[in-house]
Amino acid sequence: MASIDQDESLSFEEREKITLKIYLESEKLMGSFCRSVVLCSLCGKRDLDLIYNPILNAWYCEACYAFNQKCQHKLHPPGVYYP
Repeated sequence: MASIDQDESLSFEEREKITLKIYLESEKLMGSFCRSVVLCSLCGKRDLDLIYNPILNAWYCEACYAFNQKCQHKLHPPGVYYP
């Protein structure tokens, strides 16, 4: 099968639509991966214990969680983003 951009059986609009669909699915999967328990949502480290923040729906290593908690308390009342 030819790549989408070289498939002459498709019109430009069809290729554009398929490419956009693939791109959006790729972004959705990348977002899910970045919010998963596999890595810290902030620093991306994978070899550390992670803490889940249910309000932000994200996993953080202990250092990033503490850093974010400290920064958020300066911007918002305690408990808004970090329980």
